[in-house]
Amino acid sequence: MHLAVEALVDMRGGLVAIRNDEVVGRLRLPIGGLMSSSQGSKVAVDYKRLLEATKPIFGKFPFDGTTDNPFMVLSFLSLAVIPHLKITDMGLVDVNNAKMVPLWNHIV
Repeated sequence: MHLAVEALVDMRGGLVAIRNDEVVGRLRLPIGGLMSSSQGSKVAVDYKRLLEATKPIFGKFPFDGTTDNPFMVLSFLSLAVIPHLKITDMGLVDVNNAKMVPLWNHIV
């Protein structure tokens, strides 16, 4: 995780894939960590390379049959408008009941 954060800081935002303590793929998205000022065709090629770099990391993906893109799966974990539990900067949110979920009650 530390290596991933360092790579993201160095790129000024984006997506990164780490395997065996090595950055094996990256997509620079320096505008808010979400967008690039590069040509769309270049971003598409870089994104495809990044996804290819994740295949040895995840093995057979998808796990649930919905997508072959691990970055899309991760992006939805924090989208707090889609049900059920979501991870946000405020903590764990129960979207269905519109309330925060206390983490400490669930740790054994």
